[in-house]
Amino acid sequence: MREGQELLIKNSAPVPHNINVTGNPKKNPGFNVLLPASGQYKAPALKADRFPLQASCNIHPWMNARIAVFDHPYFAITDDDGNFEIKGAPAGNYRIKVWHESVGWRGGAAGRDGEKIVIKNGGTDLGKLELKAKYDD
Repeated sequence: MREGQELLIKNSAPVPHNINVTGNPKKNPGFNVLLPASGQYKAPALKADRFPLQASCNIHPWMNARIAVFDHPYFAITDDDGNFEIKGAPAGNYRIKVWHESVGWRGGAAGRDGEKIVIKNGGTDLGKLELKAKYDD
């Protein structure tokens, strides 16, 4: 999401859930709120940060997510086939960061800083960005 957008968390289940969000305490101190069945919660304003916030349900420990907050529009989530497109990125030198729940950062710990890419006028096709099952950190 973009910094400045409102995050409304909804519980559409017939049972209560808990939303426990943790992040960088200096930027996003987090919150821990009980959501009753069919309840909702407007999260406090979230600030852009280098790493995503972690969200979990203390009642149902298998439920978890990440919330990435950006101060720019150049990010994407892949579709079911792993494809993505970032429209309108200006030409220049950048770093692309790839993260997956089961693997972590593409390239291991060094991937947290991203991989250098060059975007040319008219766009850039990065080809296939593969993720390994395990990276050496």
